[in-house]
Amino acid sequence: MDGVAKLITETYEVNGYGQEIASKTEREIFVTVNSVTRTEFFSAGRQNINPELVLTTPAINYEGEEVIEYEERRYSIYRTFTNGEMIELYAQYKVGENG
Repeated sequence: MDGVAKLITETYEVNGYGQEIASKTEREIFVTVNSVTRTEFFSAGRQNINPELVLTTPAINYEGEEVIEYEERRYSIYRTFTNGEMIELYAQYKVGENG
């Protein structure tokens, strides 16, 4: 494995004033970093997606999270691919995701 990433789950609860309050849960997982293929880059580009990372981890680690942090930068997971016991997480950087 190349490094550690954090899978982030965001949940919302309504407080006593009727306002939604965001709550984040983070889990660390080990990942292997792969390059985005040309095919993936052009296919995603047709949908206005700018792929930057492909992170591979054992499939048991992934529970449907939509945000992942790798090397102190947050990414949006736009697609997954399961290959046997491993899962590939395809991620794009979005302005405003970091914070």
